Amino acid sequence: MAADRSPVWPHGYVGSITHTDDLLGVAVARRKDFRSIGIDAEAIIQPETTAEIDELCMSERERSLRDSVEIDHQTFSSLCFSAKESFFKCLYPLTGVWFDFQDAEIASFDPDLQLLQMRLLRDLASGFRQGQVFGGAFRCTERRVYTAFALPA
Repeated sequence: MAADRSPVWPHGYVGSITHTDDLLGVAVARRKDFRSIGIDAEAIIQPETTAEIDELCMSERERSLRDSVEIDHQTFSSLCFSAKESFFKCLYPLTGVWFDFQDAEIASFDPDLQLLQMRLLRDLASGFRQGQVFGGAFRCTERRVYTAFALPA
């Protein structure tokens, strides 16, 4: 583990970890294939927590997107939180910059294909620019949401 508590991977590899109260997930890839990866798993939030999570991590555009798709509010809020976590885990190793939930937003969301796009809302180090869009994937179960982003080499 590095001083900032991020995982340290063997030379030539990139990876990401996630955990919940009863689940541990790890994704590892060769650096020659991927610049970075980020994964996250989150329990579906409870109804009483939904407004708090929405205030913490959801933009007005994301609220509009949530209202336009056929997915329940709790699941979408959990998905938004998880997507931003996995997006951060993907970019942080490359930039070394901590960024906030409000520094990125879900730009598009396809529940049928289980794909989403995240738009960066600020410049970061290493050439990542405001407005840049990144593709990700997700899965939802009755208990959890899972999200992942990967940047090819």
